[in-house]
Amino acid sequence: MSINRPENSSTKPEKLPRVGKLFPRKSETFTDQEILPGLKIEVITYPQQPDTIMGYIPQTDNIYIFGGAYDAIDQGRYAVVDLAGLHESDHANYFRLPVAMQKASNDLILGLIATNNEAKQYFIKFVQALYRRPKANYLDTHLFSNQKVKAIISHDDHKPGLKDLRFLDVDVDESGKTRKVYLGLVMTEFFAYMSAGHHPITLLDGDTLENINVKKILANISIFRKKFIDPNPTVIAKLRWNGGHGLRRPIPNFRKYLIDE
Repeated sequence: MSINRPENSSTKPEKLPRVGKLFPRKSETFTDQEILPGLKIEVITYPQQPDTIMGYIPQTDNIYIFGGAYDAIDQGRYAVVDLAGLHESDHANYFRLPVAMQKASNDLILGLIATNNEAKQYFIKFVQALYRRPKANYLDTHLFSNQKVKAIISHDDHKPGLKDLRFLDVDVDESGKTRKVYLGLVMTEFFAYMSAGHHPITLLDGDTLENINVKKILANISIFRKKFIDPNPTVIAKLRWNGGHGLRRPIPNFRKYLIDE
């Protein structure tokens, strides 16, 4: 689960003003960090990996801050780090859910798209945009045939991991050829991007979206949320009961590990 560099990473983005002093680029471990209310986790800085901004690792249940986050701060692109922090924190929340709650959250969205063709079409557009996102390689990672996924599967409610082992058949390029992917890996991205859709002023400016290639993903998930989630108090209540995935979360402060503000 990670947010990567933009497609055009070979060209330097416009240098923006930066406030504060960037900490030296070195590996550090911060234990027992309360990233969000009720979410305590280990945060590790690892700037040696330059092509990724941030990632949640279910096997070890920690969040890594990579070299791309340092670059984003150095360029004054704070929103990129804020979006990555919210995204990876949401993955942590999802993978920590017990088996029944993971499945219930997924079933709620599946129920919406099964009974409403318009919701289904926006969900399909989201999935296609997700798997077409440049440089992210979501499709290979999420394939049901990917043996590496076994490392994050968990049947223990007390350990983080992928607990809903159902699959989806997706037609990424509308060619008629479907690929089998893990439902839970699609849904954790769906919920994480939907959480970001609640912060249009601070996170969803055009430059940020273009910079990390998520404009189409967030456009579709934002429409889905506004049309089929927000007006439905029953759906909201069920999401909240099962961990609050896709609902508004505060933006966690990951800048504090990178810069002295």
